[in-house]
Amino acid sequence: MIGCGWVFLQLRWAAEEAMLDLLELGELFLSWRLYVGFALTGLLCWFIVSVTSNQTAQWAICVPIAAIGIFLSFRWQIRADSDV
Repeated sequence: MIGCGWVFLQLRWAAEEAMLDLLELGELFLSWRLYVGFALTGLLCWFIVSVTSNQTAQWAICVPIAAIGIFLSFRWQIRADSDV
């Protein structure tokens, strides 16, 4: 019987940790830095699409830029949160 109580406490602790991780992830999406990074990335891709006439070139240029922009936006936000 003692073993079942210990397992229950471990599961409860794991569930609480998972909820805290989800809250941290939610806080990440509430930051202005993340949205500014997304907006700048979108504007850059929009500019490239406006300037480039070939659709294949648009995709070839915008996809890596968008992936890097999204990654850097997350990094900017995570670094700002860790500095506080």
